[in-house]
Amino acid sequence: MIKNYLKITFRSLYKNKLFTSINILGLATGMAGALLVFLYIQYELNFDRFFNNYDNIYRLERSYNIGGEQSENPSTPFGLAPSIMEDIPSVEVATKFFRKTSNIKFKDDVFQERVCYTDSLFFKVFDFKFITGNANEAIKSPDEIIITQSLAKRYFGDENPMGKVLFFDNIKTFKIAGVIKDIPSNSHFNYKIFAPISDFNNGIPDSEWYNNYFLTFALINKNSDLNETKNKITELYINKMNDNDRKTDIILQNLQEQHFSYSNTSKLNVYLFLAIGIFILILASINYMNLNTAKYIKRTKEVGIRKILGAHKFQLIKQFFGETFLLTIISVFFGILLVETILPYFNQIAGINTDINYLSKSFLLIVLSIVLFSSFLSGFYPAVFLSSFKPVRILKGQLGSFKLSSNLRKVLVIFQFTITTILLISMGFIYSQFNYMTNKNVGFTTDNTLYLYLNSDLVRNYDAFKSTLLSNPKIMGLTKTAFLPMDMQGLLNNINWEDRFDQEKTAFGFQCVEFDFLNTIDYKIVEGRFFSEEFVTDSNAVVINQKAQKLMNYENPIGKKIMFGDTEEDGVLNIIGVVEDFHSLSVNENMEPVMLLLNFEDYYNFILLKLDGINNDETIHYISETWKEFSPGIPFEYKYLDDEIATMYGDTEKTAKAFTLFVIIALLISTAGLFGLSAFTVEQKTKEIGIRKALGASTKTVFLLLNKTFTKWVIISIFIGSPIAYYLMSKWLTNFAYHIKPNILIFISAGFVILFIAQFTVTFHTIKTARANPVDSLRYE
Repeated sequence: MIKNYLKITFRSLYKNKLFTSINILGLATGMAGALLVFLYIQYELNFDRFFNNYDNIYRLERSYNIGGEQSENPSTPFGLAPSIMEDIPSVEVATKFFRKTSNIKFKDDVFQERVCYTDSLFFKVFDFKFITGNANEAIKSPDEIIITQSLAKRYFGDENPMGKVLFFDNIKTFKIAGVIKDIPSNSHFNYKIFAPISDFNNGIPDSEWYNNYFLTFALINKNSDLNETKNKITELYINKMNDNDRKTDIILQNLQEQHFSYSNTSKLNVYLFLAIGIFILILASINYMNLNTAKYIKRTKEVGIRKILGAHKFQLIKQFFGETFLLTIISVFFGILLVETILPYFNQIAGINTDINYLSKSFLLIVLSIVLFSSFLSGFYPAVFLSSFKPVRILKGQLGSFKLSSNLRKVLVIFQFTITTILLISMGFIYSQFNYMTNKNVGFTTDNTLYLYLNSDLVRNYDAFKSTLLSNPKIMGLTKTAFLPMDMQGLLNNINWEDRFDQEKTAFGFQCVEFDFLNTIDYKIVEGRFFSEEFVTDSNAVVINQKAQKLMNYENPIGKKIMFGDTEEDGVLNIIGVVEDFHSLSVNENMEPVMLLLNFEDYYNFILLKLDGINNDETIHYISETWKEFSPGIPFEYKYLDDEIATMYGDTEKTAKAFTLFVIIALLISTAGLFGLSAFTVEQKTKEIGIRKALGASTKTVFLLLNKTFTKWVIISIFIGSPIAYYLMSKWLTNFAYHIKPNILIFISAGFVILFIAQFTVTFHTIKTARANPVDSLRYE
């Protein structure tokens, strides 16, 4: 029996080569799309899951008042980690660290590396795999470091790195005391060097609570009450800070939540891609269902004869389900081949680094799920549809169910193109939002502005370095800052101002600048003045932005005072100017109240340079030669601010590109289905067309008659999909502080593209049939 079923199946597949090819292509493409979505979601949801204590590791975040609103920031005080270990019993281990780019020298080679400065408890919270060395002894000595396997290979080749010495920033040497396995790409701890924090913090004691420059992580007992632990840590923080602001809160954020807060990739995007994967699989299954219900009409006599010879309905269902399952198995094989082919490209555009582990349980489970889901969805209706025919009605040619089948095919085509419409419109919204963010006015000019990292050599020789560069007329401005202008992560807490004593404190963002800062970054002064060397008192002055002025509720803030506490004894700054609001963070976030300050020497990290834009390559070569003079032995590296801003929106760009790939897959599937269905429909109408042409119908009339049906279905799909897409994208846009307004052109463009693709797809068959000789059409069987 099974042999007979297989023989009939292969004979049917071979006989209908076009339909078989379209079915396999559609299912394989749909499965490939679903597998890519699975790999993407698996990558995103498995960030840092390689740690054994993954479920019990939490990052401590501060929720605080900034600009009258509650905001969150992962920066925490230096003394927080040791204090919670000592005072909170449920905290088993706590660690802190700080990230910094350092110049690492070995022999004559110098590299820039991101270094994680941390304490000896770091490797007890995060159990990285040690190749050499001991986690229990790691970073206990102030002159020992831990490096990764790949970095050891790059620096030392096949030599044993243990005990080798690296020179940091031309200041200090460290000895390698351990090597760990390379860290997976889906981790936020992707550093290659781990150094003792005691070397970085200049002897800051554990009791220091006002330097909020560190990230704190805690390993919490899995049997403890998490909410109770959070409340105790918050109470401890408030007491240590002498902070009466009860709106300050400590949040315990697990590693998965940390991933979504670090990245613009939100949970909504994961759900979005999951929905796309399901939709793509449904589209492919609908294709199969549509084509097979049409194709199976030719097999009604086979069904009738089988039933007369004693076949039960269930046996016929098994036969047709078996055919579907066999085709699905063939399709999944081609689907996996397709994934392997495009996976490198997908990794590149999606910004991930994943591959297929064929032996993993999760991969085998998802493949099995896809096969079963596709087989059931694709084969259910065709199998039930065919097996339900009455043998007597079949042999008499009385098949009234065909009308029901035809109506169902219309509904399924409309459903397919409705989904495609939603995806295409959504893609238009995503790209429009990305373009809006990258082109939005940030409040200052970034053209021809580049930045360098400030190293120890330049700190010592800064004035001479600056004077030498500014002697070149092509360099319009040069200044040093604490933060890049669009990435001001620093905060000053416990801020108060006149006429507001003993009230709730707030936090302001801050930037450390120089007197001539405006020559490089052109903030617009709207009131008062900027810092000037003519005024000795400017060392205690501050310039604020309009958001800060509005928060203070000062119509004229010039001459007013800002306090670090309740009285002037706690520290006071005099407001001398107001600048127009600018984006101190990504345009994804609301503008913050910001203070510009002088003389925070320890906080300067970058040098900004404004070029005249004429032959920048020549000017950069001059800067490079000057760099070598003042900072010998350290590689000259620079970046344009425009490029840095673009990287800030890289996640949105990658989401747009990955989304586009899936939309293309959906369009291919829908197009393949429409191509096959139009071929079948035209084939069914061959004699009708021959009669019409014999009676005088023109080729144009026949063409319009055939195309009218498909065009009507697609237009209905556009009208159904457009409001759904509008609703979904309106929800998506609420994730951005500043976003586009819905544009009718997106809907019109998407509708035009879908109509064009649909017309292009069916035109081949309709023109071929419309131009055929009516004699040949009337002879057609």
